[in-house]
Amino acid sequence: MLAAVAAASGAGVVLGAARRASTATLEQIGLARSEALRSPTRLDPPAPSRRWEFGEAGRSVEGRPIEKWTSRAPGVERRRVLVVAAIHGNEPITRPLADAIGATPLPDHVSITILPTANPDGWARNQRRNAAGVDLNRNFPWRWSPSDGGPGAGSAPETQAMMRTVVDGRFDLALWIHQPLAYVAPLPGCPTHLADAWLSTVGDRRRTGLDQHGGGETWCARVAGVPTMLIEVATWTANPVLVEQHRRGFSACLAALG
Repeated sequence: MLAAVAAASGAGVVLGAARRASTATLEQIGLARSEALRSPTRLDPPAPSRRWEFGEAGRSVEGRPIEKWTSRAPGVERRRVLVVAAIHGNEPITRPLADAIGATPLPDHVSITILPTANPDGWARNQRRNAAGVDLNRNFPWRWSPSDGGPGAGSAPETQAMMRTVVDGRFDLALWIHQPLAYVAPLPGCPTHLADAWLSTVGDRRRTGLDQHGGGETWCARVAGVPTMLIEVATWTANPVLVEQHRRGFSACLAALG
């Protein structure tokens, strides 16, 4: 499976670095990420059995594309799912997990949109914030605070791109991927059995009552009205075993979504 993920992803060098996370330094991993973003290689669609559209949700502060991958249901569409990853550029499993989700076989009634690197400037630098120093997961217009949310609610171009994607997509489920806190949190309006299905392959805990000020996942649930889950992968590593566990959690979640 991991070989298929690497072949299917436009950032195979990143996953290769993640496989060596036990011996490589964070600096080396950051350099590999940066090189992948400077010299992107468009390979086959993440899931070759499906037709994928590759576009942009917007541009970062420094003008990097915010990649947007979309695959429409080949059958009668009943569900639309959004996956947002790498909002914090120093969370090394988030992009590889988005790649793995993109390589996962999907039911014919499911359409999916993936933002694999929502903060490309931060990812290139191996830093949490964007190039302007804004923590994007404090920048959304839900209980926004000037203490850590940037110059204004929704001010960052990356935040605006994520918001447009959510509003325009009419999604049935949105999945926001972070680390390292080892829980799955269904936000208000999201059935808890979806979180339990994901957790059936992972073994972390289910968290309830999440209300992150300025958080993309909280804005998505409480303002945009999209059923939303926050996936917090354990540890600061990009361990391939964790990637595979959460990829299977995603599949279990889709099955529970129906």
